[in-house]
Amino acid sequence: MRNQRHAYYAAVSYVDEHIGKLLQVLSDEDVRDDTIVIFHADHGYALGEHGEWEKKSNMDLIVRVPLMIHVPNLTDTPSSPRKTDALFDLVDVFPTLSTLAGLPAPADVDGMDLSMLITSRMAEGEKQQGRDTAYHQYPACDTKSFNSTRSSCNGTPAKDFDYMGYSLRNTRWRYTCWYKWDKANLKAIWDGEFAEELYDHKGDNSTGFDRWDNANVARQHSTLTKELKAQLEQFFQGSEFIK
Repeated sequence: MRNQRHAYYAAVSYVDEHIGKLLQVLSDEDVRDDTIVIFHADHGYALGEHGEWEKKSNMDLIVRVPLMIHVPNLTDTPSSPRKTDALFDLVDVFPTLSTLAGLPAPADVDGMDLSMLITSRMAEGEKQQGRDTAYHQYPACDTKSFNSTRSSCNGTPAKDFDYMGYSLRNTRWRYTCWYKWDKANLKAIWDGEFAEELYDHKGDNSTGFDRWDNANVARQHSTLTKELKAQLEQFFQGSEFIK
């Protein structure tokens, strides 16, 4: 465990160093005041939380990623930097960046323009509203456990998946539903057997990662899970897996 964490922290330090070098180049070339900078990752990383390692699950720790945006003359004053609890999908980066750059919003890409999370000023204690729901999916290539480090999925073609896990996150809940995978047609068997998970994130302030996603409360909230399952299926059935 120490070796794994040591390697991860070393990787973070290495990336941080090179980000600093890139930002220095912007200053050296005198274009820092003309450049919007967005930093994000493509996944989170488990370092032993919930007994998991790496990044291969639908758990909240893996799905949530860092996101920082710097807009010249807007976010670089002492009173400007701020955090928001609003939901943001990575597909929202492109349309949001377009608006922040003063360009027309692209019409043929996924995602929402959430530039107002940066440009709008909120009253003290007022919450900003981003998207209502964020979505994610990740397969399982064995039947031992849906939420474990599934190295067997590494490099596995879609025709060999066993299950597909679809997940949604709103401001309080993470709901995940697992469906058997139609290997011939590369899509979920929506009307077949399924397994579901529901985790309550009330009070989650992005600290204490082992505190969340520990108790599956799907059975205690049957009405809510039915609603979230319908919402999840409506979203993902319109965007089936593409080879």
